[in-house]
Amino acid sequence: MPSTGQLSAIGYPTGGYWARPVTSFSDANGDGIISANEVTVSQTFEWMGTPYPTQGAALNTSWRLGKRVRVSTLLDYRAGQTLYNRIAEFRCEAALCQERNDPATPLAAQATATAAAVGVTPPFYYEDADYLKLREIALAFDVPDRVAAAVGARNATIVLGGRNLATWTSYSGADPEAGSYGVSSIGAPTIIADFGTVPTARVWTLRVRLSY
Repeated sequence: MPSTGQLSAIGYPTGGYWARPVTSFSDANGDGIISANEVTVSQTFEWMGTPYPTQGAALNTSWRLGKRVRVSTLLDYRAGQTLYNRIAEFRCEAALCQERNDPATPLAAQATATAAAVGVTPPFYYEDADYLKLREIALAFDVPDRVAAAVGARNATIVLGGRNLATWTSYSGADPEAGSYGVSSIGAPTIIADFGTVPTARVWTLRVRLSY
């Protein structure tokens, strides 16, 4: 079996994450840094979760502020999914993370990073990826009729809109939604992971609607 990945097992969702946990570690030489021969990893795989959301909800609200202004928002909630933070693991593999270099780092964290460096992905890199996003907000202004008439229109509306404006999550990577639209080519087969994946872009638009 591979050292990590998306596997299938009876009684578990297809394509779920599985990993081998660190079972013991010790700073045997007392140098404050855990090395590969000071870490023991289980030979048994443990279930880490599914990369696919099992819960979801959306809230769409709209308010009218005065005679001419309307505000609408869309909140998007996804839960129940896990995301493989491959970029965090990669930094430790390359000895670029704090856990591989700083003796002040807790030994348990060092052990996790060291296991990653020798090709075993510990559970630490499979993170809760639940999130709440402010998916959209729009501000619409109905232009006075006399102003619309100046351009030959019966009425006009100016709409300022924004998408992907805020994210609330405990996930430590760039975007917990990365698993929803990207896979990482880590060996074969590909794995759903946050690795070189561009987060959803924050977008602003300005529209003018004219009726003739």
